Amino acid sequence: MTGIEFLKTLTQPEQQVIVMASKKEFAIDAYDHEVCDFILRPVEPSRFLQAVLKAKKHFI
Repeated sequence: MTGIEFLKTLTQPEQQVIVMASKKEFAIDAYDHEVCDFILRPVEPSRFLQAVLKAKKHFI
């Protein structure tokens, strides 16, 4: 199962998904499924933290 196929199975809108991929072309599909953020690999720790803080804002 691909990450995009997995996104299609999610049913709860309050979920915050961060997608990490090796190809920027996957970003379009990811954002079509309303992901919180998209990170291109290799992942820098500061970029990962930025994405997590963005997702956390949804719950505060």
